[in-house]
Amino acid sequence: DILTFSYLGYQNVDRVVGSLKQISVTLVSAANELKDVVIVGYGSAKKRDITGAIVSVTAEDIEKRTPTNVYEALQGLAPGVQVTTGSGQPGESASVVIRGTSTMNNDGVGPLWVVDGVPTTNVDAINPYDIASMEILKDAASAAIYGSRSANGVIIITTKKGSAKAPVIELRYLHSINELTRAMPQLNTPQYRNMQKGLSRYIQGEGKTLVPTAVQNVLASQMADSLNFLLNADNDYQDIAFNPAHKNQLDMSIGGGSEKLKYFIGGGYLGEKGIITNTSYDRITARVNADYIPNDKLTLGSRFNVSYGKKKGIDEGGFLNSLLARKPNLSLYYPDNSIIGTLWGNSPLALNLQTNFSDIYNASFYQMAEYKITKDLKFTTNLNGVIALNRYNFMRPTLLSDGYLNNFGSHTSTMNWNWLNENYLNYNKSINNVHNFGALLGVSAQGWRTEIDGYSGRNSATDAIYTQNAFAANFDLTRTGTTASAHTLASIFSRFTYNYKSRYLFTANLRADGSSRFAKDKKVGYFPSASAAWRFSDEPFMQWTKKLKIDDAKLRLSYG
Repeated sequence: DILTFSYLGYQNVDRVVGSLKQISVTLVSAANELKDVVIVGYGSAKKRDITGAIVSVTAEDIEKRTPTNVYEALQGLAPGVQVTTGSGQPGESASVVIRGTSTMNNDGVGPLWVVDGVPTTNVDAINPYDIASMEILKDAASAAIYGSRSANGVIIITTKKGSAKAPVIELRYLHSINELTRAMPQLNTPQYRNMQKGLSRYIQGEGKTLVPTAVQNVLASQMADSLNFLLNADNDYQDIAFNPAHKNQLDMSIGGGSEKLKYFIGGGYLGEKGIITNTSYDRITARVNADYIPNDKLTLGSRFNVSYGKKKGIDEGGFLNSLLARKPNLSLYYPDNSIIGTLWGNSPLALNLQTNFSDIYNASFYQMAEYKITKDLKFTTNLNGVIALNRYNFMRPTLLSDGYLNNFGSHTSTMNWNWLNENYLNYNKSINNVHNFGALLGVSAQGWRTEIDGYSGRNSATDAIYTQNAFAANFDLTRTGTTASAHTLASIFSRFTYNYKSRYLFTANLRADGSSRFAKDKKVGYFPSASAAWRFSDEPFMQWTKKLKIDDAKLRLSYG
């Protein structure tokens, strides 16, 4: 096991725990990192001049983790951010909570994800090795620039860019094996039968007196069971259900360019088996990022990403319950080696055949133009689009027919479209490095459309085919119909910043969102915020703190 020691302003230190009971660690100052620039929404700022609660995760931090998805890349790296996995099945999304459920997440909805300026709901399609940085806007003052969607915080993901140098090729391959950490203790068949004897003595005495003769009835019952092939197994169901799970991950990228043209091309494959038999996840991603600078005033940017994921899972709740509740002496097979289905309750092997499949397709593009009007003023416009298709299939075999003559299956296709156009001005002015001003003013328009289509059916001729035609052949097809929905959002957003010698700092945001989802009499919502900070470590009367190795300290106050 590896233990990571971290503290704001200092470099992380990793130590192998092993059998050590005491570990001595010295943290090295990373004061230079405080000068880094972070993304704050429609712009950037020096980390030193931030007045809100923002934490940054770098590509270096991510690559040390060897993650398979964005959630693993974020987990444990950002203070105040809790990442919790659900079932643990391969490809399963995680829950992200910023600053606890009692503050910004009281409605149970996760944060807003923004990838290269595009708000998105599907970060599973992102290869974590394509990420250059992640900024987590934790407080309302920082997140308010994104308006109504930022009530639960904002996570801004910036993907990698090329640089003006010779091409750099990176290739990574990871193979790992996951195993069940600890099995739940369960009785084997001899232990179970002994328990029956002891328990029956008290059950027949209503739990008050011991009835020695009661064990004779149990012995007679067990003698009869010994003649029944189906009642003489000795199963360790967890050993049957859980297996070592292999994971293969391959990632490739090339980046480089010149002063005028920079590019980054990345691709990845993930093949992950679950520790529960019959569960898996496969993902293929590809990304092309390019930036073209024809002159010192104009910058053009393009981002294109496609991905495909295939997820195979089971009803883990019913499956795990059957493992723990089923008697160990009950056979899993009939004498002819066919699997037992619902006899004595659902068999774990039969439940493992009840599966769901998801085919997930994603494609997104981002086109940006930035023009420097003056040295201090620049204009940015961008157009983004996302299309996603999720095809979900559920299959329940004949063994688990629940009283029906044959099998059951269902299919749901969900298509999502999303477009976004943003236009904004950024102004930054510094007077003798004493008075530093910043201003942002912009407008945006966004639209979404969702179409859902599906069907369900019973009595397919074979458990291997669950198509519409297979169900229709037996006149047992039910169309769930097609539904469609659409909504739009139009916004105006602004920000003002000021600091005096980076000692006294102030930031104010105001955003107005007009949504087709809002009530008729409240079509527009306003989202103001303000924050201030005092860097008291720069005050002349606080210079004694330098002797305590306190290089940077400030007080923050925010409202939003």
